[in-house]
Amino acid sequence: MKPSLRPITTPDDEPEYHSPIGWSGWERHSSCHGSVALAALCPKAISSAAADLGTLAHRLARRWLLEGVCPEGVDREMRGHLWDYVREVWATFPRISIGALWVVEGRLSAPSIHEDCSGTVDALVWDAHEKVLGVHDLKYGKFPVDAKNNSQLMGYALCALETYTQIQPERIDFYIHQVRISPKPDKWFCDAIDLDIFRDEVVEHVAAIEAQKAILEKSKGDQSKLDLHAGDHCRYCPAWSVCQERILAAKREGIDLLIPKPEELPGDASTIVQFALKAAPWAAAVLKQAKDHMKKGGSIPGLKLVAGKRARVPVDPGSFEDELTTETDLGGLGLRLDQVRTKPEPKTKSVKQLEEVMTEAQKKAFASMWRYQEGAPVLVTESDKRPALKKANAEDYFKAIEDNSEEDEETE
Repeated sequence: MKPSLRPITTPDDEPEYHSPIGWSGWERHSSCHGSVALAALCPKAISSAAADLGTLAHRLARRWLLEGVCPEGVDREMRGHLWDYVREVWATFPRISIGALWVVEGRLSAPSIHEDCSGTVDALVWDAHEKVLGVHDLKYGKFPVDAKNNSQLMGYALCALETYTQIQPERIDFYIHQVRISPKPDKWFCDAIDLDIFRDEVVEHVAAIEAQKAILEKSKGDQSKLDLHAGDHCRYCPAWSVCQERILAAKREGIDLLIPKPEELPGDASTIVQFALKAAPWAAAVLKQAKDHMKKGGSIPGLKLVAGKRARVPVDPGSFEDELTTETDLGGLGLRLDQVRTKPEPKTKSVKQLEEVMTEAQKKAFASMWRYQEGAPVLVTESDKRPALKKANAEDYFKAIEDNSEEDEETE
């Protein structure tokens, strides 16, 4: 049943304002303080089809909550998803409406933290009798989002307490409604103490963001002076196209930080996947035959053999147990056990992780324990930038690799 109390909303004629440090982008802001300053220099990004669909779903859900009936013209699929959201929001409305508060698509802010510390909450329900504040967020995408420690929801709660001073909750309930994944929301509960801790973090991050703005202005737009950190959040950043740190990180890590995460397979996915399963054994056999032919000195137009990726192997394999020995070799380097083992599950760190905690002298001694072994030849197209192995030596090269492997096995 629709609550009889009229909700508070942001007027339709009020221009929509997207805060540069709004809660929907807080994961990015708090991970990369310099992104806010850099994004201010970039034009507004063009909305994607997925974003437009989400905007439409929010607009229709707002009308449904306000009017009590589904808006006309909504297709069956979206109607079913939005009803799951509307029903769950209404279900959290208090039995006793005295002192209750209901906000739908309402603007909230916390100017005591920063003038731009604001956001528009999808739904907010205050139960004055039980002293419970419910914060709801509708997600129409299919990328999983958790309610636990969700900075966007905690930000809305933070602003709600400052916008509506009568709200003094003993418990705060957070709801993430991913209606295209599940009809039931993901829930998490916290108290005012958790929110106070989050507020301290927000104040710290906002100060860091303001400092980055000053640095960029002083350096006259030199982004190399900014505190930029590339990561999964880059795909949502307005400055992704001009951020040099993102480009350098992509080269450094060997990945493109903007590759979209697959949210759904195409409608004909079943046919495609079944074909791939049937074709995979045949394709593997053809590639093996082609590789064997070229290892023997043959040629195939458009293809070549290149050296595979080098592997780092121990000079004395017998001295290593489970990749590395903590009691002898590493102990001899002067490393503590907590530097060698990971937490919470105790296991030996990778070579790269170990080198991060070593001094230069330790790195030099550690390097003497390893040697590089060339990888087996790899079949690639002519467009690959790696140099081709000489045809006359290809088979001998591969035989040498196999001989090295046999020697290692004998040593063990």
